[in-house]
Formats: sequence, C-alpha cells, structure tokens
Amino acid sequence: HGDNLITRLLNEANEDAVLEGYCDKELGQSKLTRDRLTELIDGLHAEIENGKAAIAALVEDMATLTTDIAAIEKAAAEATALRQEEKAKNNAAISDATAGKQAVEAAVAVLRDFYQKASRSTALAQTGAGQGARFPTMGSEEWNVLGNPNLEGTVDQGHKAGMQTFGAHYAGQQSFAGNVFAMLEVIAADFMNLKTDTEAAEREAVYSYNKFMADTRLQKATKKKKKKKKKTSRLVHGSL
Repeated sequence: HGDNLITRLLNEANEDAVLEGYCDKELGQSKLTRDRLTELIDGLHAEIENGKAAIAALVEDMATLTTDIAAIEKAAAEATALRQEEKAKNNAAISDATAGKQAVEAAVAVLRDFYQKASRSTALAQTGAGQGARFPTMGSEEWNVLGNPNLEGTVDQGHKAGMQTFGAHYAGQQSFAGNVFAMLEVIAADFMNLKTDTEAAEREAVYSYNKFMADTRLQKATKKKKKKKKKTSRLVHGSL
C-alpha cells in the first residue's frame, strides 16, 4: 500500500507540474496577445489622429484655394473694367485727333484757296492798271460810296485808308501766309502724332490685358484642380 500511495502522489505531482506549465504557457501567450492588441490599438489611434490632422489641413488648404480663386476672379473683373475704360478714352482721343487733323487740313485748303484767289486778283488788277484802269482806294469818298453810303463805323479792321483792295499794294498778305501755313502744318502734325501714339498705346494695352487674362485663367484653372484633388482626399480620409 505504501508503494501505491507514493506512486499516486508522484503521479499527482507530475500532473500538477504539467498543469502549471500549461497555465504558464497560456498566460504567456495571453500577455503577448494583449501586448500585440495594445500596440495595434495604439497604432489605430495614431492613424485616426493623423487622419484628423490631414482632414484639418485639407480643409484649410481648400479654404485658402477658395480665397485665392475669388481674388483672381476679382482681379480679372477689375482689369476688364479698367481695360474698357482705357479703350473708351483711347478711342475718344483717336477720334478727336482725327477730327482735329481733318479740321486743320480743311482750314489749310480754305486759306490756300483764299490766298491763291487773292494772288490772281492782284495780277488781274495789275494788268488792268497797265492799261490805264483806275481803282478806288480804301477810305476815299469813291470807296465809301461804292461800299455803303449809309455805313457808320469801321468793319474792315485789316485795311487802312489809302490801301488799295486790288492792285500792286494788296495781294492777300502773301508774306504772312507762309507763317500761317507753317503753324497749321505743325498743328496737323501734332494731331497725327497724338493719333499714332494713342493707337500704339492701345495696341500695347490690348496685348498686356490679353496676356494678363490668359495668366489669370491658367492660375484659376490650376487652383480649381488642386481644390478638387484636396476635396477628393478629404472624402477618402473621412471614410477611413
């Protein structure tokens, strides 16, 4: 009986050792599992925080892009308004310069015709004088009677008493005509230069405006594309 008791005790001790080993093993595996789960949970928390930060950054970037796009649209609208105003002023200046040049040319034509006729009249008068013809002089009694016997006061400020209207002494002030024509030519040239300079300025303004608008459209399209990508990224982060 003693041997049986010893054998039974040994068997029970062996069984206890096996059970203890099994429990230790299971406890070890459970701890490893807990550590892994804790690490995984911590990782998930970190990813969530990173996702939140990414979403916040995307929202901020989208707001900035929206502001930039609005600023670009405002700048384009202001540039268009200024271009229209500048174009109207340039067109008015060109029109005025053209009209001014035409008016000067018309005045030159009238004056040229006047002096040419005055010159021809003088020549005719001189021819008649060579044949014994006599012409009344301004301020004489004969002149007053022929002009208007009832006239009171002086109308013709450019003539003096004793000056002949036709004849060797008056030819429409031909010596003065050269100065008048020279002055009118300068004025006409100024109008022409103004027209040319304004047209050149208008062409340059059109070029600059078109280039600015092209750059503006490119910037706007680029920012809208970036905004769309960030919006898509935000939706992706939000669904995680």
